[in-house]
Amino acid sequence: MIPILKLVGMPNAAEIAPSTLVGISELALPVMLIAGKNIAVQSVFFITVLSTVQIIFFTESANAMLETSIPLSVLDLVIIFLERTIIAIPLVALASHLLF
Repeated sequence: MIPILKLVGMPNAAEIAPSTLVGISELALPVMLIAGKNIAVQSVFFITVLSTVQIIFFTESANAMLETSIPLSVLDLVIIFLERTIIAIPLVALASHLLF
């Protein structure tokens, strides 16, 4: 994730990279991973918004997909989560660059 974060121009890319993938588990966990570190406000905003987007997308769409007759496995849901994260990163980075 570090090269992707550097590509979109996020400060502290190496420090926030682990937080970009743990949003599947809980809303607060990504922010707790960067708490207490000297992280730029723009990066904290980025992680906060990205984790919110991830958990909303995953919980709502995973439930809907599992309720249908489409044969999906847990691996399929994780792949969809990763695809949505890759799509969300440049959008959230753009918003953070506009605000900060």
